[in-house]
Amino acid sequence: MSPGTAQPGASISHWLDDCEWSWTGSLASWALDHPAGPGSVQAPEEAAAHRAGRLRAHRDALGFLCPVLRPTRP
Repeated sequence: MSPGTAQPGASISHWLDDCEWSWTGSLASWALDHPAGPGSVQAPEEAAAHRAGRLRAHRDALGFLCPVLRPTRP
């Protein structure tokens, strides 16, 4: 890609899965590593609830588009 070239993107299911599992896995890992930390009891519950919602509710419906908007040169 040459300098100044913009690359838009669109989400696909496995990419969103990777993002979701990374986020919820990091949250659960943090709770295990910091048992006395604020929210460490709630963190695994939140991660599990978020995963369940993703799998049951919006996994096949949710996506997003990342357009890149920039001025054009004459």
